[in-house]
Amino acid sequence: MTQKRSRLPAWLPGGASARGASDVRVGPALMRPVLPSLLARPAAPPLKFGLVVAASLIVAETLVLYPLKRIAFENTLGVVYLLGVVVVAIV
Repeated sequence: MTQKRSRLPAWLPGGASARGASDVRVGPALMRPVLPSLLARPAAPPLKFGLVVAASLIVAETLVLYPLKRIAFENTLGVVYLLGVVVVAIV
């Protein structure tokens, strides 16, 4: 009785075994992570730039909160500051 050979690629579970396979690697292992390399910077921006961005966002968010106090509950207004936290974390 002969075994049926799987038609799945070797890099998929259930694919061909490593026995008899070539040295060439095929599949996701060879693909470079493109998105992280595009988002990562070679060096972080200066600390002063981060502090200026953080301070300006706090001022801008506080000015936005004054009109919002009339139409929203005060305990929900802290969510507005999360936008600044996310921006500073990205920068």
